[in-house]
Amino acid sequence: MVVVFPVQHGAPPLIVERFVRKLTGLEDRYLVGICTYGDSPGLAIEYLAKALESRDGNLVAGFAVHMPHNYITPSFALRGFLSSFVLREIADQKQQALLADSKKRIDAISEFVNARKTGTFETGSRRSTRLSNWLGLEERLGKRVWLKVAGVVEPTELPFLESRQLMDHGFHCDQKCNGCGVCSRICPARDIEIVDAKPAWHHRCEQCFACLQWCPEEVPPSRGDGVRHDEAVAPRLGSH
Repeated sequence: MVVVFPVQHGAPPLIVERFVRKLTGLEDRYLVGICTYGDSPGLAIEYLAKALESRDGNLVAGFAVHMPHNYITPSFALRGFLSSFVLREIADQKQQALLADSKKRIDAISEFVNARKTGTFETGSRRSTRLSNWLGLEERLGKRVWLKVAGVVEPTELPFLESRQLMDHGFHCDQKCNGCGVCSRICPARDIEIVDAKPAWHHRCEQCFACLQWCPEEVPPSRGDGVRHDEAVAPRLGSH
């Protein structure tokens, strides 16, 4: 069995964690993990291995495939510093190069899996991630900062990785939204409901940004700065 997932905050998405922890009969299964990442794979493969171990499974190999980044980052605008976020994009030439390389990587991984090989585990930023985990920076600082910029007022006992579900407090739609409902249909967590012809988020977000990526009304890059601006459906953290 091969588990394929995108990396989020250096770890598997919550929906993948929940899926893995429901699996049974893994004792004698050949288990391989493949993660895709934009910046760094972090320790996502190690986290997957631990989740599988909790279900009596043994991850025999894990791969990380570099793909185009599709997350949002602070715009760092002088006005509204850290309250305005944009979708970071990369140049078409680099994007095509990444995709071409990923196809080669997938072919190599396929050969590895078909041969039932074992022993490869690809991770990134091991020292810095482990140091951060040891210091508890995500729980002590990361959760506080991210929830604050997302406009979450009430404190939560959820650990950092689970608290990401609440970050959709900062999502909004503007006048360009035509109420087509694509975001609601594409959401894997059923987090979005169309109310009065506009999307409403219900705080069980998986941070995949499918609502942003699939919005038919999004405005393409027009300023030559490598980011998209003013999407009809856009996460804009800290807008409350």
